[in-house]
Amino acid sequence: MIDRALVPHVDSPDHPESEILTAVAARYAAEGVPHHALRDGQVLVVDGVL
Repeated sequence: MIDRALVPHVDSPDHPESEILTAVAARYAAEGVPHHALRDGQVLVVDGVL
C-alpha cells in the first residue's frame, strides 16, 4: 500500500486518457492532494514496505 494516489499516463500524448489524467494531476497539485503523477514508461518502486 502507498500513502497517496497514483495518476498514470500524465503528459503521455500517445495514450487516449492522457489529457484527462493530466488534468486530474494538475487539480490534485493545485488543491494540495498528495499524489504520484507518472508518465508512460515510469514506474513507482516501493522498498521496505511490509
